[in-house]
Amino acid sequence: MLEGIIRTSLEIVTRAERLIENARLLLAGGSLDDIEAYQMHLEVERPTDVVFVVHEAARLVQRRI
Repeated sequence: MLEGIIRTSLEIVTRAERLIENARLLLAGGSLDDIEAYQMHLEVERPTDVVFVVHEAARLVQRRI
């Protein structure tokens, strides 16, 4: 069961990383106005921090089992 939680956590991390990368590509593309770009930047930063924490926690638990 714990392995399933770890696996699922790492899948969530992978999906979130792809989402963050796609958002950054959209920002770099210049198709957004300044306000939209700023709002997108703020929205990308929130899950970025969470993804790093979840990824590290899942790896730490995985090493202990």
